[in-house]
Amino acid sequence: MSRTNSTETSPADQVPVWETIHTFESILELFPHDTGALASLAAAYEQAGDTAKTVATLRQLAGLYIDGREWLSARQIAERLLVLQPGDAEAERLWQTAAENTFDEGGDGPLQLSLPSTETSADTSPMVDIEGELELGWLLLENEVITPAEHEAAIATLTEGRLNPMSEDLMSLLADLASMETVSMDRVVDFLCTQTNTPYIDVERVELPDDLPQGLPLRACRRMGVLPFGQVGGEALVAILNPFCLGLRETVASRLGTNVHFYLTAPGQLQTVLGRWGTGATPGQVMTGNPVSGDDPPHKENTL
Repeated sequence: MSRTNSTETSPADQVPVWETIHTFESILELFPHDTGALASLAAAYEQAGDTAKTVATLRQLAGLYIDGREWLSARQIAERLLVLQPGDAEAERLWQTAAENTFDEGGDGPLQLSLPSTETSADTSPMVDIEGELELGWLLLENEVITPAEHEAAIATLTEGRLNPMSEDLMSLLADLASMETVSMDRVVDFLCTQTNTPYIDVERVELPDDLPQGLPLRACRRMGVLPFGQVGGEALVAILNPFCLGLRETVASRLGTNVHFYLTAPGQLQTVLGRWGTGATPGQVMTGNPVSGDDPPHKENTL
């Protein structure tokens, strides 16, 4: 499937979003109190640009969390509502109810929390292009690389995580699929290498330079599923989990301020390397080996 360099959303690009919306609307007809399906539906509505339905769905989700006494989740959803509609009285009421019931571990009373400001809420919006992740899931499903059940479970996990703007967790459909015993990641990676003409790299066998670009700090790399691992002729080399997402490529290139060559890597390898980086190791200590393995690669290398 070829992709253009246009950043405009065409009707064809909207298909994965509306298919996802239809899927979760159907689930909720049968299971109206399924919080995972509600979170997924809200994220899909937001991606489709339907603010009214996004807000209505998030309000319903926050109400369910409050009914279930899941105060932290309710507060996070209320904060998301305040990002979408600053000053909204209903969102503030939901937030206040959740905050009054959020207790410190071992404490005798609720935490002293302050209603997040509009500026703070806006700054914590997720960095992930969820439409690109939805498109990736739809591509894998259409080509029968994953099953409908695997697709549904991965999308639910992905979109639930996106609704927590303070999270630093990896937001990646591939990572969610990799956690499923029924999914063959070798098959997924081989398919994506061929489909997107992206070379594969085992980032655990790469030595990170000490002068990593500053435009992509560890938190951003974790959240977006990317890792800059070197430079050639002033151009950056970046490992990525979603080579299909044009928006993600453009964001990475913009942050690094240079031309970028992308390589597909496996979720487990990327998470291992980012985990080592997060322990305080200097970039050069994170990995050892050769920048691009040419000996017995686990997947076929495509040319850039």
